[in-house]
Amino acid sequence: MSTYISFCVAIAQLAAACGGRCTSWWRTPVGNMEQGGHKYSRHQVGEGVDWAWSDEELKASEVVDDEGIRTNGRERMMVMAADRKLKVIDEGDHLHVQTI
Repeated sequence: MSTYISFCVAIAQLAAACGGRCTSWWRTPVGNMEQGGHKYSRHQVGEGVDWAWSDEELKASEVVDDEGIRTNGRERMMVMAADRKLKVIDEGDHLHVQTI
């Protein structure tokens, strides 16, 4: 399976499990520059996304596991993306997730 298709499948799985919303995916080189993206950003080849949660979305995404540990979608995405061999960069107001 191509890297791009594998990435799309992983992002779909993360979206279903973690909630929130994609705020940026594909970017042209000009659009990437306008956003202040890295020169070699994975956004430019469709293998980088920015993901965010409003306060309400974070609250709605909370789950408690069998051991009583509460996590929200942002916390789960950081772990689950790494489990799928994706790089996660915490940008403060959003997570950037990309292929390695």
